[in-house]
Amino acid sequence: MDFVVYSDITASFNHKANPTMTKRYSLMLFLMLMTSSGISQAQCFQPSPNLLAMGDRYYHQLQPHQWSSKDEKIKDALLDAAEDDWKGDYSESECFGSDKNPREVQRTASVKADITNVMKGTLKLSAWKKFAAEGKTESDVVQLFDERHVFSGDVSKTNLRTAEVHAARLAGGGRRMDEILSTLEINGDRLTLTRKIYYNGYLGRVERYSLQRD
Repeated sequence: MDFVVYSDITASFNHKANPTMTKRYSLMLFLMLMTSSGISQAQCFQPSPNLLAMGDRYYHQLQPHQWSSKDEKIKDALLDAAEDDWKGDYSESECFGSDKNPREVQRTASVKADITNVMKGTLKLSAWKKFAAEGKTESDVVQLFDERHVFSGDVSKTNLRTAEVHAARLAGGGRRMDEILSTLEINGDRLTLTRKIYYNGYLGRVERYSLQRD
């Protein structure tokens, strides 16, 4: 799958934003609603809080987030603290069907993970997941917090929340807009990472890692 950055994200996306919703939501939803997470709360095909806040502008006017110098230092220290070998639990929820007839499939696994700070502001998570109930093992590599894609963010000494946008070129032709709301929390030897993924503005997948240093 190929990705492009902001300047290439245009009106070619298929979407169905409801402009009347923008009257009831403010841009404060960017970060306020990003704090909600957890597989059990995932609601298939619900609109992104950022889509609700922005309406059609969500598809056209996203700009890279500018961190203050203070927040940049806090963020860099938190990302450095994430560099390590980790182990723990992984869960995911995938949405199938349609908004009128949604079907949610959940999976859980034990996981070993290696997190490295591959370049300033970007983490690479390499994960090996063992799905015991299925007798399967899967591996995955995920890039996190790439500043070229982050359009909203908030950080504290133990918590980083961002909204990223990517444009995925689909195998059958066309493109899809992927918005990823990520929350990273580190408390000593424990790390929690939650990723909520919206396809063209609507929730399609939730991933959660609950880890401790290995």
